[in-house]
Amino acid sequence: MQLPIFETVLGGLHVTGSIVSTRVDLQEVFGLHTMGRTRVIREERELESVNEAIEEVESGEVDARLVFDMGVEEPAREPKGVQTQERSRPSKQPTGEAEVGKGPIPG
Repeated sequence: MQLPIFETVLGGLHVTGSIVSTRVDLQEVFGLHTMGRTRVIREERELESVNEAIEEVESGEVDARLVFDMGVEEPAREPKGVQTQERSRPSKQPTGEAEVGKGPIPG
């Protein structure tokens, strides 16, 4: 499906969709998250590293959602009831140990 950019923007059209569930499923998940029964695992990156980040995602090296620092002085506050867990970026230095569980979080 192709979406005409100018007609969409100038006409004020909104496009909503999901490839993994129905709207009811999404409402239920958002409800669970609001109750604190889920959490978002995220990793913050500088915007300048976007190309490296895309390569890491494509190669399966990232196990969290990536959030890019857009250089805004005051970041937006977390919505009430939303819990997140920030991960620090792992070091790329070799440790001599085998890497276990590298890749996306299952399930």
